[in-house]
Amino acid sequence: ERFIKWKPTVLYSLMALALAFSERLFRKNFLQAMLGQQLPLSPRVWQRLNWAWVIYALFMAGINAYVAHFFSTEDWVDFKIWGYVFPMVFIIAQGFYIARHLPREH
Repeated sequence: ERFIKWKPTVLYSLMALALAFSERLFRKNFLQAMLGQQLPLSPRVWQRLNWAWVIYALFMAGINAYVAHFFSTEDWVDFKIWGYVFPMVFIIAQGFYIARHLPREH
C-alpha cells in the first residue's frame, strides 16, 4: 500500500531531476531531443518547455506526497482518479504555448 501511494511521488521527482539537470550534465534538452524533429521551436522555447515540465513534475510530486501522507488510501485513490485534471490542463496549456511559437506558413 505504501509503495503504491508513494511511487508517483518518486517518479515525478526523478523526472523533474532528469529534466532539470539534463542540459547541465549532458548538454542536451531531453524534450528537444525527443520532439525536436516534429516541432521546429527555438532553443529558448525548448528551454521554457523544459522548465515548465520540471515545475509541473515537482507540483505533481508535492501534491501526491501531501495526499499520500495526510489522507487514507481510499481518499488517495479518489485523488488519483480525479487528479487527471492536472495533466490535462497542463498539456492543453502547453499546446497553446507551443502553437504560438510554431513557424507560420504563408
